[in-house]
Amino acid sequence: MKRAAIVGAGIGGLTSALLLNRQGWDVTVYERGSRVGGRIGYEQEGEYRIDQGPTIVLLPEMLLGILEEAGVDRSKIELLRCDPLYRVHYHSGRVMTKMTSREEQTAEIERLFPGESRGFTRFMKDMDTLFPAGRAAFLERAFPRKRDFFTPSLMSLMGRLRAHKSVRKAVGDYFQHEELLDAYSLQSLYIGGSPFGTPGIYSLLPYAEHEYGIWMVKGGYAALPAILEQELTSRGGRVVLNSEVTGLTIKNGVCESIETAAGAENVDAVIYNGDFPIYQVCLDSHQR
Repeated sequence: MKRAAIVGAGIGGLTSALLLNRQGWDVTVYERGSRVGGRIGYEQEGEYRIDQGPTIVLLPEMLLGILEEAGVDRSKIELLRCDPLYRVHYHSGRVMTKMTSREEQTAEIERLFPGESRGFTRFMKDMDTLFPAGRAAFLERAFPRKRDFFTPSLMSLMGRLRAHKSVRKAVGDYFQHEELLDAYSLQSLYIGGSPFGTPGIYSLLPYAEHEYGIWMVKGGYAALPAILEQELTSRGGRVVLNSEVTGLTIKNGVCESIETAAGAENVDAVIYNGDFPIYQVCLDSHQR
């Protein structure tokens, strides 16, 4: 049986471990912290838990589909739909409610920003075509080589998605009022980006909110890593906590082992899902 080491027990590391485990690999996840989850942490006081990092789920079908591919039954992850999506409180005193219903959202925008609802209708209509194309082109495929990404068709799609503009300027093609620009560009904050610097391709996010809703994992997003850890260990995989990977031994372009405080361990494959930079990379055994 082939052995794989996963560096980092964040969502990416745990999901990778489950996918490999299902393919028959002997998998061990190494995590330098005292619990799994990576950036999906939480604060807890008694029985109450508050997420430190991500809190909402966009595109729930994509999340559940990936986990289902990894062998996690959908019944193990309960998602709760937010209705309404949320409310935006402006300094001016306005309060705008975001909703999934296009008709209700159109009426809400027109009530607060007369004349601007036409921009919302145009935005959603344009994204009805652009979103499926963007999802298939960027979210559902890999780019192992540069030439796989820089193709005429993808460059054309990037142009239509306004990748050359910031999110703020991209939604400015639809809305005029500053407060509406705020409401339809703040979503770049979900990925840690400023609306003024994040590429306009992320205008897909405010569309996704309306079209697919905003969801929360029951028990908080931080409940998800524990579910994945339990699934992995129940299938024979291992998670080693408080174990920092300090080096990788790479020979002739192949990673042959990892190094921890316990010493070196030979493996057939390594997936690095930790924070960069790694402390030590041994390029060849004679350089050690």
